Amino acid sequence: MKKIYFLSSLLLCAASMSAQTMIVLDKSGEQHRFGVNRIEQITFEEIEDEPDPDLIDYTAVTVSPYSGGNVGMTFTDAEGKNIINLDMWGTTEATYLEAGTYTVNAMNNQWTIDPSYSYFMPEAGQTPDYIGAGQVTVTDNEGVYTIDIAVRTASGLDINGRFTGELPSYTSHPKAMEIVLTSATKKIINDPQPGEHYIKLNDAPWDYEMTLDFFADESSTNLPAGTYTIDRSDAHPAGTLYYQKSSIDIYTGPSSDRGNHRFSDGTVTVTVNGNIHTIEMNVTLDNGREAHITYSGEITIETE
Repeated sequence: MKKIYFLSSLLLCAASMSAQTMIVLDKSGEQHRFGVNRIEQITFEEIEDEPDPDLIDYTAVTVSPYSGGNVGMTFTDAEGKNIINLDMWGTTEATYLEAGTYTVNAMNNQWTIDPSYSYFMPEAGQTPDYIGAGQVTVTDNEGVYTIDIAVRTASGLDINGRFTGELPSYTSHPKAMEIVLTSATKKIINDPQPGEHYIKLNDAPWDYEMTLDFFADESSTNLPAGTYTIDRSDAHPAGTLYYQKSSIDIYTGPSSDRGNHRFSDGTVTVTVNGNIHTIEMNVTLDNGREAHITYSGEITIETE
């Protein structure tokens, strides 16, 4: 607490000449009167605002992006309680949660919250109390969101809450995708070029499937260690990854991430320790997403 003191010498001097009254007007407009001759000193105190006891502090959020600017968001507090699910609609071309005010409206227009899929539960497993009215205000500070919730449920319960933090997805500043692959095979291809190594990789649940077309020294029979850069030419210099035949298929996550993506930029580092190849990629996908992709293990050789 910060205190600033002002001695009221002028007031005391004035009080010696005639009786005077100091009038203080508070924020509510109410007046408070004090006899100046009774004041020894005036103290100003800077006091931090007390948190609103009725404001729910939401600390966790799950995000389910759909198409057309629609996203489902579920918020919980630190105890996993006070669950609120919001079905929000931004602009139709939105690829992340846009800043603005969203109003409860069943029309599914832009900047609305659909009450048919939006509800509150004090605890998991209880009967949902659907949202009937209100609004949600979203502000975005370079990917750190403040989401203020002020809604009323169908039963007449007022819900006021706030979430501040980064979103796990559907954000204006997405973090690099972290992808770990667990299987790799060098494939047999038609008319391979000298030094060409065509590798297919995937993870265990097949959420990701990737093809990498490496070009190394012409004398190499196995993928050698080195740093490889994305190359779009047909010259195939050693130390490159051929753009046209290298890509990743993504079958999980938001719709904006799914599909087949080539690597528009980045580097691939390969290290070799005995039979173990470690492949580390820091790349930009053709949809603008950054990705950190790793594999460590043997590269099996496909046989006819």
